[in-house]
Amino acid sequence: MRLARVEGVASPVRKIKGIEGSRIVIVSFLGDSSGAFFAVGDPLHAAVGDHVLVTEGRAAGATLVPSNPESSRLDAAIVAIVRPEEVNPRLFD
Repeated sequence: MRLARVEGVASPVRKIKGIEGSRIVIVSFLGDSSGAFFAVGDPLHAAVGDHVLVTEGRAAGATLVPSNPESSRLDAAIVAIVRPEEVNPRLFD
């Protein structure tokens, strides 16, 4: 799992079968100096600017579709919204 910041909400015009109804947000991972953005499933409805904990791989499928994790088409998902003041502040600089 990695810490990330929600940068925006994706509003796809169409989605492939298997992710209909899934909210997708754009995040940047803390400590990643590449400036890259990533799309992740968001079952918690995090707000732009929120710091979140993101899981990847099989754990993401289990988060998004607990009854059938293998059916999830998304490979990353938010599992927690984190309050920056409850984490070592150096991580959020």
